[in-house]
Amino acid sequence: MAHLLLAFFIIGALWQAASMVLNKPLLPEPYRVCQTWYALMTTGVLWPHIASSLYRMEVRNYEEMYAAILTLAAIGPVFTKLENGIITGVQTLITLPYGIGSFIMGGLYAVTVVAGIHHMYTLIDLGQLARYGYTYWLPLASAANVAQGGAALAVALKSKDTKVKSMALPSALSACMGITEPAIFGVNLRYFKPFIGGLLGGACGAWYASIVGLGATGTGVTGIFGILLHLHMPLQYIIMMAISFGVSFAVTWLIWSPEEVKA
Repeated sequence: MAHLLLAFFIIGALWQAASMVLNKPLLPEPYRVCQTWYALMTTGVLWPHIASSLYRMEVRNYEEMYAAILTLAAIGPVFTKLENGIITGVQTLITLPYGIGSFIMGGLYAVTVVAGIHHMYTLIDLGQLARYGYTYWLPLASAANVAQGGAALAVALKSKDTKVKSMALPSALSACMGITEPAIFGVNLRYFKPFIGGLLGGACGAWYASIVGLGATGTGVTGIFGILLHLHMPLQYIIMMAISFGVSFAVTWLIWSPEEVKA
């Protein structure tokens, strides 16, 4: 029994360490995995006495354990290397001359939001802040976010459907505050052409930010309130937002029609 308890606590400690090294939110809690392992060791005793509801709970535990093992052994390391490769590629891309790399990443930023990997860019922000005292990546993210708001507003104003308007208007405001998921998933990506308009607006705004050398003094805030991180260049930041918002609004107005909502 002592050996069983010792193994229980060792596995829990190792799992906790692995959760910290990899991506903790993607992994089950250590106690849950240890509980499942203990259930497996005692299954011969408990199995005949558990009700059907408890049986389903046990099956869930087994599935969770197998998924956890797969995550530790394969998925975690693979995605860690993939994430590092993406970050390295992005850092190399935004150093291209004449703002070419910033134009590309400003256009692709919303795509990474759809993929759910945009939070990893915080590493770029922190790295540039430590090295230069400014992060030149955050203005790109602001441009992309505001652009999605411009596209959503174009949908809200051009659509005659009250349901679409009620969804697009607050989504546009949210995107201009830096939270783009409602605008992207609720409006722009749903009709696709507004999403393309947002990508173009983000690219143009990011290109301007790169040309004027716009950098943020911190990280974590984009959109309208992101100006607090650009008080040394407030006019350039406002112009960047105007370009992003205006281009995405104009492009969406031209290429999207309300009839597509009914299609």
